Amino acid sequence: MSVELWERVQGVMDGRLAKKHRRMTRDFAFSGLIACTTCSCAVVGEIKEERYVYYHCTGHADRCQGNPGTCRRKYVREEVVEKQFTELLGRLHFDDEVLEWVRDALHASHADQRREHEEAITRHQSEYKRLDARIRAMYVD
Repeated sequence: MSVELWERVQGVMDGRLAKKHRRMTRDFAFSGLIACTTCSCAVVGEIKEERYVYYHCTGHADRCQGNPGTCRRKYVREEVVEKQFTELLGRLHFDDEVLEWVRDALHASHADQRREHEEAITRHQSEYKRLDARIRAMYVD
């Protein structure tokens, strides 16, 4: 897998997160990743019988040429989608350069998170000291 392909995938993932306009009650594993093979509309997850997750086409009329009912009636269990997704991921092979780049990116990300965490701790400790000093001053008054 090339660095360019990796960056394209990251762009798609970023777009997936940016497209969520409304708040969802449940975040389905494959939401925003799948498009209908018939009409290219988004495929969304839905819970049936309060425990089974099924995916189906949204069937928006403007994209389905005025006939949204045909592909919208087809449901696929999450397990089937997961199996297909796992098979596709199993076909991916990364060369050493890409793996090294990913490892470095993960280390840098972890270092950034650690630094932000330490800065937050420092801010909270100074706020605590400030408030503690005010409380002590109130007792003196």
